[in-house]
Amino acid sequence: MANTATSTGGVLAWGNDDAAAATIQRATRCWLVQRRAARERATAAADARYAAVMRRHGQRMQQLELEKRRLADTAPEALAEADARRAAAAARIQAAWRGRACRRRAGGGQQERLSSQLQHLPALADLSPGAACPFSSLSSPCGGDGDDGGVRRARACQAHALALAEARVGSKWWLPLRRLNSQQRAAAAAAAASSAAAAAATSGAACDEDAAGQAWEQEDHAWRRNWQRIVREEAARPSGLAAKRGPLRIEYSLESCGG
Repeated sequence: MANTATSTGGVLAWGNDDAAAATIQRATRCWLVQRRAARERATAAADARYAAVMRRHGQRMQQLELEKRRLADTAPEALAEADARRAAAAARIQAAWRGRACRRRAGGGQQERLSSQLQHLPALADLSPGAACPFSSLSSPCGGDGDDGGVRRARACQAHALALAEARVGSKWWLPLRRLNSQQRAAAAAAAASSAAAAAATSGAACDEDAAGQAWEQEDHAWRRNWQRIVREEAARPSGLAAKRGPLRIEYSLESCGG
């Protein structure tokens, strides 16, 4: 039979049936080989999983056998004592849970009241300026060896005062002062520019140095009054360091405040 191919209507028709059969057989053999290899891999994986499960089971059985031998060698008195300890522990746990349930039904015990107070703590900003530190009335030293309780109490009072001040004033209390300084410097510059323009338009003379010096002195006096007010407010705040450190001293300058 001739090995020819004819095209009829766009379909290729083989003229040699033996070549087509050989192609089909070759594809079938490849598929069978791949299928056999996949089956072997699946069988090997299943065998490995089964071997791992049986190995773990053997280890558990060995541990149980060792535990059984240890219990068999243990004296009956020791076993009875261990059982009694477990029963006593279970009874204590049950009694604690029952007591807690009774306290909750009766309105709560000390732990429940403390938990409720901790969940509803007032904000620091809502406390009065003279609010006392809860650690100031401690009579016994709190701390490790070599640490005085008074030192710890003083530190607790200082931290309490700082927390109150920060809650009221804010951690960046200088920002309003810096903003005020910027506004005053801008207003002074605008006033100086307007006065210089007016003087140049009327007489053409330069800005008077005495007027500039007076304006500078007025601004300096205003800043001194502001800083004195801040010093009085800070001295009136509760602080554990105020008695030891003395009055608050604040060095200021217009350049350091920025603008």
